[in-house]
Amino acid sequence: MKKVLFVHNVNTSWVDRDREIVESKHKVLNFYVSSVWNYFSLKWFFNVCKSDVIYCWFASFSFFPVIILGRILGKRILIVSGGFDAAKANTIEYGAFTKSKFNQFFRRILFSYADKVLCVSKANLAETVINAKVSPERCELVYHGFSPYKKPLVSWSKRKNQVVMLSRCDSDTFYLKGIDQFLRLAELMPTFSFILIGNVSKKVEALLEKQLVPNFRWTNFLEFDGEEFNQVLNDSKVLVQLSQYESFGCSVIDGAIRGCFPITTSNLALFEVTKDVGSIVFSNNLDIFKNKILDVFNQEIDVNETVRRALLKYPLENRKKSILNLIEM
Repeated sequence: MKKVLFVHNVNTSWVDRDREIVESKHKVLNFYVSSVWNYFSLKWFFNVCKSDVIYCWFASFSFFPVIILGRILGKRILIVSGGFDAAKANTIEYGAFTKSKFNQFFRRILFSYADKVLCVSKANLAETVINAKVSPERCELVYHGFSPYKKPLVSWSKRKNQVVMLSRCDSDTFYLKGIDQFLRLAELMPTFSFILIGNVSKKVEALLEKQLVPNFRWTNFLEFDGEEFNQVLNDSKVLVQLSQYESFGCSVIDGAIRGCFPITTSNLALFEVTKDVGSIVFSNNLDIFKNKILDVFNQEIDVNETVRRALLKYPLENRKKSILNLIEM
């Protein structure tokens, strides 16, 4: 059993899954970095000294002290390349490698300290190699993994004419995640219900209230895998993901394993993630997207087949095996 310092700056389902994987075989020392104040306690210093492996979710600048100390002490360092930290999407001004040359230089230094960089998709791996200049030999493709939904699924015929989207919603994500497009879809399909699951900032909430789209609503935060979260997805026929950029898109598979048929854009990793599970729209034309949704609604979808395809492609066991092997090397 090894001591693994698990470093992260977000609390999400995919970070929680990785921590549970590591905890299944090793002792985890958790370090959540929300601000520089977290370094004022020297507990992090002693945890780096005690650890055998440092596992970082993202190549975040806020992790520099941990990673530098770990490198000095000869600790094995694993970094998950999660998206922004390897991205260069100039057209939407998104990603670490759209920033200054100085910023890009130090981001590459951070990546260079990793013994292995875990990439969550082929698209993410390509960006990590091209933008972050990490050699392919130090990259490991490790898809996200998912567990079966443990409760009975509502059949297709008993589901509502309801379209759902999973995303936090603030000034940064409103356009990046395509929430503006989701609203426009709701306007184009007034007889269908559209639901956004995720935190909505006060600023965006005021904007949404002005839109006056009667068939659109948002839930704000729902506990992942909680009763209401599962109920909304189990009631819905279609899950859409309209992001302009995704390094993976966990919401696509989170919806699929609860019986929602995924329909997504083809942007970056969404093509890779959705192609064997749902349908992809190769256009920014919302009328085409609307027609695709209508076409799916008019079919008799086998929800169990949607689940089977999602779990066949992204089983949790594969990610677990890869992570534990990398820790134990």
